[in-house]
Formats: sequence, structure tokens, C-alpha cells
Amino acid sequence: VRHGFGKNIWTGQTVKGESVVICSYDGQWKDNAMTGRAIFKYYDGSVYEGDFEKGILTSEEGKWEWADGTNYKGMWVDGYMHGQGRFLSATGEFWEGQFHRNCFHKHDGSWIDLSARHQASEMASLAKGDAAHVPIVRVSNALQLNEELARITRHDNMVPFVVADTSCLPEDATVLDWVEGTDQDTTVFLKFVAIQKQRHHDYRSRFYNGIQKALVAGKRFSVVFEPDEEDPEAGVPQSQALQEFFDRFAFPLEAFDPRLFHGRQYPVSFLPEDRRQEYFLVAPPPPPPSVAASPEPPAEGEEAPPAAAAPATREPPVLYRLDFMVTTQGRLSNGASDKEVREMMIKSYGHLAPLHRTTVVLVTSG
Repeated sequence: VRHGFGKNIWTGQTVKGESVVICSYDGQWKDNAMTGRAIFKYYDGSVYEGDFEKGILTSEEGKWEWADGTNYKGMWVDGYMHGQGRFLSATGEFWEGQFHRNCFHKHDGSWIDLSARHQASEMASLAKGDAAHVPIVRVSNALQLNEELARITRHDNMVPFVVADTSCLPEDATVLDWVEGTDQDTTVFLKFVAIQKQRHHDYRSRFYNGIQKALVAGKRFSVVFEPDEEDPEAGVPQSQALQEFFDRFAFPLEAFDPRLFHGRQYPVSFLPEDRRQEYFLVAPPPPPPSVAASPEPPAEGEEAPPAAAAPATREPPVLYRLDFMVTTQGRLSNGASDKEVREMMIKSYGHLAPLHRTTVVLVTSG
């Protein structure tokens, strides 16, 4: 039985057997439950410092800080911002006063749901941003390419955007030929799904099935831009813009923030029913609604799940990790500097994808 001060680190294991730290609790325990002052670090980058009561955020003064710098400091009751507190957004806006279940009581008597407001702000930041400083990485062989793909996603928390220049690869080859773990089932060609959408056919299942198969098999999910064959100089048509396809239940924008996508447990909704129970068998205390992946409410008459308690020793839960990348069949001019590559990418793809959330990987022999 855990009692007193202690640290617990939750780990998971990918389908390929790699160990991943999910979250950690560093603080007081009572009768084997997280009770007392502690620091909890979440997979999505959020950190809570305050009190727990049997695994639930309950504190006279607790601080939650999201990965973007937004933070709340004040009272917590049953996992909610509730009571006197101060909410400071990443943009400098703040609300100070009385909170009720994540909502702030304004001077005019109305209420504002700050958790929902923050979630909307997160989505807006993912959808649009400044790509003027998008990183450029150059590779010249398949080994370098696959090493960079893993580093960019897992360490930099970005999405690789892979493009070749005219010096590398035969004309009938694509960068997908160099990428490990890709196949037709986990690759979405945007020209095809754009036609499906224009014809009012089911295009969402192509994304959903591709993500599902990539998660279950530990393969890479890829979306591919295709320039207009009849007029290559015109580039990629607007019909292939990713904003045309983003869908919370088929192709969520959150995929462009890997830690957020996995930390909010978005993979669960893509897994087959028989795999969902394997995912995160150890459940940390639930975060506020804005940082959770909208769980379904209990059915009428059904009791809510019990508070999280200290886990017994068991096998690490399965972490179905989405390795996601964007690529294009278009080519860039050979010999371009990083500045020129960045300018070409912004001109050609800045209106088609959230380029500010990517790292450009240039496949080149130069």
C-alpha cells in the first residue's frame, strides 16, 4: 500500500515494443490513492501542481499549465476550476474572480466557458500560423530519411513534410519508395479523395481506415499532394487543401500536434472495438474537459467511473502511436538554399496545409 511521498511513472509500449513515458505523478499518497500535494505531468505537455483527493484534482490553490503557456491558478473541486481563481491565456488575456465548473462569472452576470474557449484557441493555433521559420532538413538516402521522420515526430513534436528536388530519385519514383512502413492501405492520395468528395461519395472512410490500419500495424500514415497532371506549372489544386478534409472523427486537425493527439487519447476512437480496452489500461486522473477527448457521458442511470487509484503491477498498456507525414509528388528546383526552399514551400503549400506545424524534409543529392 502506497502511503506518504512517492513518484509513479506510467509507461506504455508501442506495437513495435518501444517503451514510452505516458505521464508521471510526484507527490503524496494515502491508502494507495493519489491524495495530497503533487505535481502531475501529462503526455500532451500539460502540468498540474496542486492537491489531489483520491486521484481527483481538488485544491485550495492548484496551478494547471497547458503546453501553449495558458494557465489557471486557483481553487479546484472534483477536477474542475471552481471557486476563486485566475485564468491567463497564452495571448495575455486574463480572467480573475469566481469560477464554476470551468466557467467564469463575468461582471455583467453572464458566464464564459474558458475550457471551451481554450480548446477553440488551440484549434485556431493549429489551423493557422507563421511558416516563415519552418525548419528545413536535408537527406540524401533512405536511412537518413527514416531517422529524421522518427526524430521530427517523437522529439520535435512536429509533422514531417517530405519533398524531393529534381536532383534525386527517378522520375517514376516517389519519396514513399524510401519510407519504411508505408503501403496503399495507410496512404491517402488527395487527388482521389478530392474527386470522391466532389461526387458526394464517402471520402472520410479513406482517412479513418488509413489511420486505423497505421495505428494497429505500427505503420506510417501518409497524405499525398498531387500536382495537376494537365498543367504541372499550376501546382496542386485547391481541392486538395487539407482543410477540406479535416474531420474530428476521420482526420482530426490535432494530428498536426502529435503530443496533443496522443495525450488526449484520440487514437481510441480509431481503434477496433477489441483493441480499445488495451489502450492506456492505466488511466491517470482526468484533466479538465478542454484537455480531454470528449468522452461519452454515462447512460441514464449508469454511475460515473470511480476515481483513479494507484495501479497494481501489470504489463505496460499498449500505446498505439500514429506516425504521420505529409508528402507531395511535386518536385522542387535543385540547388535551392534553405531560404529558397522555405519560400517555395510557402508559395506552393502554405494555403493547402498547416505548414507552421511541419518540418520540411528535402530529399536531395545535392
